[in-house]
Amino acid sequence: MHHDDPRPLTAVAARSAHRKAGSFGNSTTVLLGSIGSDGKFKFLNPAWEKTLGYRGEELRSLPLRDLVPAEVLDAVAVIKQFLDAVNLAPMEFGLRCKDGTQKRFLWHRRFDPELERMFIAGEEIAGQQPDG
Repeated sequence: MHHDDPRPLTAVAARSAHRKAGSFGNSTTVLLGSIGSDGKFKFLNPAWEKTLGYRGEELRSLPLRDLVPAEVLDAVAVIKQFLDAVNLAPMEFGLRCKDGTQKRFLWHRRFDPELERMFIAGEEIAGQQPDG
């Protein structure tokens, strides 16, 4: 299929094009996921395990606030703001890795009222100071 072809891209062709373009989902440090109103993960892409060092089952058993570094004085307030379905401006805060180190992320969010879930994308920010 040529790029000037007026026919719509089919789902099969799109998947094929995605594979040819490189494994974005496997090589990225973008954390994709969804979180319920209880603060627990409903979906996580493999980047979470690779970036933070936790197994998927471990991550799904923890509320997000448990990954916020201890130096953040009010992790509950940070997560409450993060899960606010009205104010969806990008947020920046770090997460604690399994080995105790911290990584900082710029978070983008979209709320789905029908599913009552926040869909999130966190891009790692290199060279930033930890939360505090």
